[in-house]
Amino acid sequence: MPKKDKVETVSLTEFKKLEVKVKDLKKLINLNDDKQKDAVESIKEQIIALDKKIDRTNEQIETQIKTQEEIIMDMIHKFNEEFLKNKSALTAKIDDIKSEQDVLKISYSINEKKLLDKVKGLIHEEMKKCVRDNEKEVLMEIWIRELKNIIDDIEQLKKMDPKEFALQIDEISTTINLFKQKLK
Repeated sequence: MPKKDKVETVSLTEFKKLEVKVKDLKKLINLNDDKQKDAVESIKEQIIALDKKIDRTNEQIETQIKTQEEIIMDMIHKFNEEFLKNKSALTAKIDDIKSEQDVLKISYSINEKKLLDKVKGLIHEEMKKCVRDNEKEVLMEIWIRELKNIIDDIEQLKKMDPKEFALQIDEISTTINLFKQKLK
């Protein structure tokens, strides 16, 4: 047969002690519950405050970013304007330099021609000075060479038509007259 559980009996003093302990525990639980509620409420308030602070910080950051973007865009626009001004100025200067270069080329060409003409004139004058006392001799040598050429060409002259022959004779005569004048 099964054994019967023994029923424990509690005395009234013990029961009253127990009742006091239960009341103390209830007070403690209520107190802890209030503390917990206060702690939770405090944490909730801190979270709300942090959320607000984060929102304000985000707004400040967004405002700062927008301000920085505006500043950077202004700087870019100013840079572009300055670049275009400098580019225009540089293009104008390049055009001026090209014009000056063209003028210098023309001046150089003119001065080169003048210089060459002057050099030719000086060479011609120097040749005249060198030949001045020997003009007759030089002219005689040239005349002799020309006469030799004419004599060498006589065979060819004989074979020519009379009109061509007459032209060649006139040319020879003109050359001889020229030499005569220069010898005088």
